[in-house]
Amino acid sequence: LKPVDEKVISSIISNLKNSFSTGYDEIPVALLKKSTFQLSKPLAHVINSSFVSGIFPEKLKISKLKPLFKHGNKSEVQNYRPIALLSTISKIFEKAMYNQLVEYLENNSMLEDCQHGFRRGRSVLTAATDFTESIIDSLDNKEKVVGIFMDMTKAFDSLSHEILLSILFSLGIRRNTLNWLRTYLCNRKQYVEIVYYNENQMKISHQSKIRSVRHGVPQGSILGPLLFICYTGSLPKLSTSSQLYLYADDANLKISGSSKDELELTSKADLHLLKEYFNGRQLLLNPDKTNYITFETRQTKLPIDLTININNKTINVVKCTTFLGLEIDKNLSWNFHAEKVISKISSGIFALSRLKKFFNVDSLKKVYFAYIHSIISFGISLYGATSISNLNTTLKLQKSHKSNFKS
Repeated sequence: LKPVDEKVISSIISNLKNSFSTGYDEIPVALLKKSTFQLSKPLAHVINSSFVSGIFPEKLKISKLKPLFKHGNKSEVQNYRPIALLSTISKIFEKAMYNQLVEYLENNSMLEDCQHGFRRGRSVLTAATDFTESIIDSLDNKEKVVGIFMDMTKAFDSLSHEILLSILFSLGIRRNTLNWLRTYLCNRKQYVEIVYYNENQMKISHQSKIRSVRHGVPQGSILGPLLFICYTGSLPKLSTSSQLYLYADDANLKISGSSKDELELTSKADLHLLKEYFNGRQLLLNPDKTNYITFETRQTKLPIDLTININNKTINVVKCTTFLGLEIDKNLSWNFHAEKVISKISSGIFALSRLKKFFNVDSLKKVYFAYIHSIISFGISLYGATSISNLNTTLKLQKSHKSNFKS
């Protein structure tokens, strides 16, 4: 490990995402940013000492979990999603390690080409583009094509520390670096905090007991996704006949062939290999949330009665599914995604029209770019192939917001 200097720490602090939420240390990001000049040098010293000793500080290993309501009955636990809030200081430690670890892995070509998650020059869109272009190429060659969209049950929470550390060792990560990562992963703790306001509008908070965490990587962490990529790094080396497209724990298969029988045989063999691989790493494929699409053009039509099983359960065939934040459909028309975009920006523009009474133009523009423009621009290189009608509707909606910016 190379020592970090105060310039590196200053850059890390300045690039932390602004948030009012705090972790166990109750230190907000804004406070660190205001004190960057005073804190960069002592933090660099502490982090370098941590690297040299190979020890990640115990106090930075405590996560605060806040339940976020999703939908349904508020009295049922399963209708809440846990949001993990980590110590702000721990994120600086993590980023300093992440920068060196990812540089080592990339420079030594230890990450497979089909893995697009959390890598320089890669993104959700590079994964989605490669996947769709491969489908189009196969359809152009008159092949029959199936896409299988797999779901792993709580993948980040399930991985084995022992297996991960042995994989990191095999990647050449040794001595203080490996010891540091071991202490980062092991003996982590977490607690739940519930905050609400009583009838007098007083803020009330309750905390559970602190519990130990024995598996997985910390949710919301900087290092977690990179470590997960290392954990499943050998997945593309399986001798599968299908093509694999990965974004962190999001795994998708593209299978092509000349007949229905060939597709079924290939999917059966490859899913068996994948299931065995995941089982060996204490990860589980979820057949209930895994589905498949039979892609087609007007000239290339495929019956949708394929039988594809995982754990003796037949997975569902669908016309459209959510794929890396995009709605992909069997004709690659992107109409479902475009309609979703139109619905979201319609709601956003209505909200913007209500906010204009309370905010100035500069503030409204920030809201527009955060909640409307970002939705339009995400994946437009793909869903731009949707129908002219959808494109015209999107354009009209985008133009309609301009009246909100008039003083």
